[in-house]
Amino acid sequence: MPVSGGRVTGLNAKKFKNELPTGLSVNIEIKDVSEEGGALKVEYEHKTDYKDGVAEITVEGEILVRGEDNKAIIKKWGKEKALEPKIAEDVLNAMNYAAAASGTLLAFGISVNAPLNLPRARVGPAPVTPKKKQNAG
Repeated sequence: MPVSGGRVTGLNAKKFKNELPTGLSVNIEIKDVSEEGGALKVEYEHKTDYKDGVAEITVEGEILVRGEDNKAIIKKWGKEKALEPKIAEDVLNAMNYAAAASGTLLAFGISVNAPLNLPRARVGPAPVTPKKKQNAG
């Protein structure tokens, strides 16, 4: 299911301390999934926190996805708050791209390093880690 569009609906950047952060943390929250004009609309918030309370950048937006099964995807979202893996990768990557592009300009405005441009997201089963054998004796 290809991403057919999107837009940034809100931007916010705040600097709390004039210090260098020791790192970043990124949180992506899908706020809602609905249908608009035959496309699936995914509303999100992408927040970058600069560690030690130095700053935060928030990008809010919408991603539009063209495809089939919109009603089934919306129904699953309503019950499980989860997206189908077949669209989750493309949606997450579109969110990350929008946040990195917008966030870079915001970071410049408040004099902090640009937020991370995260590598391409992959959605799949969690890797299985082999259990260690215990020695008897």
